[in-house]
Amino acid sequence: MRTTIFIYLVLLLLLSPAAHAGTYSSKSNFSKAAHPNGGDSSTGPDTTQGRLARVTAYWPGEDYYTNHRLSATGVRLRDGYCAVDSSIIPYGSVVQIPGVGRYVAVDTGTAVISRKAAKESGHNPQERSALVIDLYFASRKAGELFSREGPKFAMVAW
Repeated sequence: MRTTIFIYLVLLLLLSPAAHAGTYSSKSNFSKAAHPNGGDSSTGPDTTQGRLARVTAYWPGEDYYTNHRLSATGVRLRDGYCAVDSSIIPYGSVVQIPGVGRYVAVDTGTAVISRKAAKESGHNPQERSALVIDLYFASRKAGELFSREGPKFAMVAW
């Protein structure tokens, strides 16, 4: 089963040019471009059909698995990957976040499944019950920049 999932993910990544996200640097401007409504709706899915998600970031060094760039599916973590609740968003799905990019769902975690970030930072019942999508960044600097300047909540589609 694990081999089948791995092969499926490898094929998906090799054949899908849309499965990579933008790179963020200290010169990025998140104020308008990363806002959920700031992107051009003609280039992506109709976000009114998506689900509200709390968008967070993680990077190497947070625990044993990220230190070794190991995901729950066995795929080596890199920019453009994300952690999801696989009972809602299947592994291998391309998660589209308007104004931010497209990320491949290859990982999970207890805080993602329990929706800890949404429950703690949500200002209303919809935000507190939102999905949590944890975006992987290859460096702490890029992850912290996204955490500061990127959207906290967004309508996501997959």
